[in-house]
Amino acid sequence: MTALRQQAFEMLQSFPDEKLFILIQFMQSENLKSIESKEERLNRKRIAFEKFKSLCKPIPDFDYDKALDEYMEEKFGRC
Repeated sequence: MTALRQQAFEMLQSFPDEKLFILIQFMQSENLKSIESKEERLNRKRIAFEKFKSLCKPIPDFDYDKALDEYMEEKFGRC
């Protein structure tokens, strides 16, 4: 047993039982992350990005200056 494993084992022995569940969950999630391949992570991200892109819609041509002028006239009247 390496010194690092020995240190971890000693810390685990002194760890309170009520907190062991949280520690076990953390260790399992870290294990799952290391099992998931880089390609799987990239594929998951690619799918999420494609879904995001599908939500984007083109906006119609918009004359910002005209809209601002109309707003200013409506809000403050002619100056």
